[in-house]
Amino acid sequence: MPGEIRQFTATIPAGTPQGAPATVAIGFPPRVVRRIDWRVPNGPMGVFGWRLAMGGVQVLPTAGDAWVLANDEAQTWNPEGAPDSGAWSVTGYNTGRYPHAVYLTFHLDLPVPPRPQVQLVPAALLGMSPDLAAVLPPGRRPP
Repeated sequence: MPGEIRQFTATIPAGTPQGAPATVAIGFPPRVVRRIDWRVPNGPMGVFGWRLAMGGVQVLPTAGDAWVLANDEAQTWNPEGAPDSGAWSVTGYNTGRYPHAVYLTFHLDLPVPPRPQVQLVPAALLGMSPDLAAVLPPGRRPP
């Protein structure tokens, strides 16, 4: 079960050409993305294409310069090892006469903090512990 669920609607205005797509920021704090559910309602009929990016770099779909073209369709993506900076955005075009949107649900977990690095010291570098009894007043014991 994810730690968080964040939902977004990315609407691309009518008349947005593919050669100059619009970008809609859908950022959130750094999180591990476990699943992305998306839905495009009925209406675009081939005039609306979109894709997910992180920091301006296309992430999904993964193929080169690909776009998601959907009409009355929903899918789930399980992105293994997706970037976790949270700087997500939707880039899209819409050559139609009406605005079109994609609805996104991100299933997220908090990032796992890195384990601290442990450096072992060779035993030869360790010295003997001093005898504290020699420097303490009579009757006092070392802690």
